Amino acid sequence: MSTYGDNKNEALRAYHGVLEGDTNDMELAWLQAQPNVSAANLVDAWDEFMDSLSITTGEINDRWFEWLSGLGYLDETLTDKFNEFWKNPL
Repeated sequence: MSTYGDNKNEALRAYHGVLEGDTNDMELAWLQAQPNVSAANLVDAWDEFMDSLSITTGEINDRWFEWLSGLGYLDETLTDKFNEFWKNPL
């Protein structure tokens, strides 16, 4: 069974077409490729991404939970939701 980290790394590497690289750098580049995201760091990029989706209430974990639930990931935990998301990201 693949883990959240495995799925995330595999998805980001496939997106960028690379076999190696820092996961945070790849995640930032993925976020910067989304509409209305231009932040230079991961925390601000996630905030901009969530703001662009009009998900503005709560801490980042609350916002991620709302976003992933809205995409149809019905798992109970945020980790499980992200695990499923990274199997087939946007």
